[in-house]
Amino acid sequence: MNVRSWQERSPLAGVSGGAPAAPKALAITVRKPGKRALLAAVALLAVIVASIVLLMWPPSRGLFMSDDDLFKAGLNSNDAQYCAPIRNVTMRDSCLIFVAIDKKDPGPCRMISGALFLDACYLEVSAALVSQEGCKSVGNLSIRDRCYFRVARNAGNPSPCGLIAEQGEKDICYMLVAYYTIDGRLCASVSDPGLRENCSRMVKG
Repeated sequence: MNVRSWQERSPLAGVSGGAPAAPKALAITVRKPGKRALLAAVALLAVIVASIVLLMWPPSRGLFMSDDDLFKAGLNSNDAQYCAPIRNVTMRDSCLIFVAIDKKDPGPCRMISGALFLDACYLEVSAALVSQEGCKSVGNLSIRDRCYFRVARNAGNPSPCGLIAEQGEKDICYMLVAYYTIDGRLCASVSDPGLRENCSRMVKG
């Protein structure tokens, strides 16, 4: 087949101009955002971030409250989350101690920064719970002995007395429990002879 016969048989035969021209590509114009649009986007983003912050840390939890107001809120609600944002360290630790005692929960004690306040918190919570376990967390030896003493007295149980390191404190602990439980046998655990005799007289009354 020659070129001429192919052109005559072609579906495009007789159509002026031969094959139709390819469609032109559509021109798309992308405009850069103006300054107003950028400012609006930044403002919207700021509002979203502020909303997230307020949801995670509501104003009632300390963002806009004074130390005095936080302290009162912590005591009134027994919620350590109010104590945590208090800027004054002594006031914050005191708030945590009160909350821990009222809730009989050593958890808030772990948020205390001062060593003496921390030991005092474990002492008071252990005495309130009548449990010697918390006394083991007390770092100061004298306060730890006092913790065991308080637990023994509150429980009427001589077992914590045996954990007291200072002998004089230990003797008084046994004497006190013997007196409260009216159990003269405990007087035998008092090492000092004079205190042991006093213990027996106290129990016999």
